[in-house]
Amino acid sequence: SSDLQSILRSSPDAFLCKRVIICEGKTEVGILRALDKYRTKIGQPRFAHYGVGIILGGGGNKFFTLAKFLKDCGYDCCILMDSDIEKEEIQKTEARNNEISVFDWEQGYAIEEQLFKDVSLRCANALLAIAVEEKSFEHVKTKLKENFNFKHLTYNLEDGKIFIDEDISQEERIKIGTAAKQKKSEWYKDTTLGECVGDEVFKEFETMPMNCRFKSQIIALQNWVTSNEN
Repeated sequence: SSDLQSILRSSPDAFLCKRVIICEGKTEVGILRALDKYRTKIGQPRFAHYGVGIILGGGGNKFFTLAKFLKDCGYDCCILMDSDIEKEEIQKTEARNNEISVFDWEQGYAIEEQLFKDVSLRCANALLAIAVEEKSFEHVKTKLKENFNFKHLTYNLEDGKIFIDEDISQEERIKIGTAAKQKKSEWYKDTTLGECVGDEVFKEFETMPMNCRFKSQIIALQNWVTSNEN
């Protein structure tokens, strides 16, 4: 199909790998690139050492179709995706039943919401700074204020910075992630920006709680990568 042909043109190197990680969006691709760099910093091999490539699967149902196609062609593949679209849960189950591993976030969350819930205050402020630098102070401020009544954010126009107060609730953290993913004004829907986000997150990966969803799924994904080393 034309969809598969476009993916082949954009990611030809991944089709030369034995195994493939299919990402729902560009943010996930960028975060996995940051993870690959992080692994080298701590003395672990890159994904390529294990014959694993990364492909942008595209939105809608494209990544499920691509995963099934690659599976039928003999590739070992998995999916990294959000959990904010309820109807996709059935397709996740179908993929798993077809021996395609699916790594995702808590029910109802996209990656932006999961990250703002799980990361430290330092990291959450760093993620806001990335959005401000990319989109502008006024854009981010407007998106936060027009949708949610945040009580624990500080807007410093003079410095062009937005800070999260220490007493912010988990609910408000998640709402920042919801603002970040809004259609047509997404803050991180770009491979380079996703990599910048990942660079900040992996600075503290070792100290993140083991029971937080982001860390547990990234560990599970790495275990999938290394599971067939031979």
